[in-house]
Amino acid sequence: MLNVFTHFISCFKKTQRLTACFIFLVISGCSSQPTKDISQTPGWILNPNQTYPVSNYFTGVGSATTLDLAKDRARSDLAKVFQVAINEVLVDKQKATINFSANQQYSEESNSLQRELIASTEQTLSGITIMESWQNPTTQEYFALASLNRMQLYQQLSDKISELDQASALLLKPSHSNAPKLTTLRSLDKAIKLQTKRFGYQQQLQVIDASGIGVAPKWPLEELKTLRLKLADQIIFSISTKGAYESELANSLKSALKKDGYRVEFSGGYQLLGQLSMDTLNPRGGWYWARGTLTIDVQDTDSKALMNSQTWRFKVSATDQSLLNSRLMQEADKILHSQLNDKLINQ
Repeated sequence: MLNVFTHFISCFKKTQRLTACFIFLVISGCSSQPTKDISQTPGWILNPNQTYPVSNYFTGVGSATTLDLAKDRARSDLAKVFQVAINEVLVDKQKATINFSANQQYSEESNSLQRELIASTEQTLSGITIMESWQNPTTQEYFALASLNRMQLYQQLSDKISELDQASALLLKPSHSNAPKLTTLRSLDKAIKLQTKRFGYQQQLQVIDASGIGVAPKWPLEELKTLRLKLADQIIFSISTKGAYESELANSLKSALKKDGYRVEFSGGYQLLGQLSMDTLNPRGGWYWARGTLTIDVQDTDSKALMNSQTWRFKVSATDQSLLNSRLMQEADKILHSQLNDKLINQ
């Protein structure tokens, strides 16, 4: 019995020695792995704001297995930072100042501002410059730093805003108030488009400007749009249609005019003359096709003088021939609601 116990103790001690050796080998193996030498890493990677102060630059850092990819990631990193800052300004502005009435089609107006902001921001971000690049000699990983110079960007955006304001001032001259209402409204609509474009530049400028003010607008968009609504409500149209779709076209024109703020009555200062026709085409691939022709004229009611004319040609299709008429009217209605004011009345 004693011999068995002595043998057990001997085996246990051998196991302890083997375990200790194994742990030593593991620790030795781990300690022999290469470690990252932080001292060789450029400062702009560890702390880009120290080399490129926030007060003077927007920066982004990217890393990848190739230099081109690292540069792309640096640009993306900067763009993300810049876009987040702009979104914060936009949200704050919407909460504080944007107060559309029910008749002002809030979602449509908001989408228009968003489109201009996106377009102007993309234009700005196209000016991103790669200022630094470096490859880690140990890991072979590439790093890159992208930047936008705040002062240069401030000047560029300020110049663009100044150009838009000068053009708006010409359109909003007090002398225009004596012109026919439709002429005045055309100038006002053009000024609103310019100031909507200005909005995108102003949002960026507020991010760049340390004060967060940028260049305050002389003609706030909300005021211009309110003025437009009041002026449009003084412009009265009458509608006259003919052809196979006479009734449907009249209803569509009435809806499109009211959408843009105009009044529609039996007799008005201006008359819209409309006609919609359809030509059936040969079926193809199991589909029935037709060509639509929509013509709208604007004339002065008193003088009968033709002020403007617009023709739209388009195609519609359906798997059931009986659906062509409704498809034609749907497309015509879509055109009128999206283009009537800009293409016809505002030309």
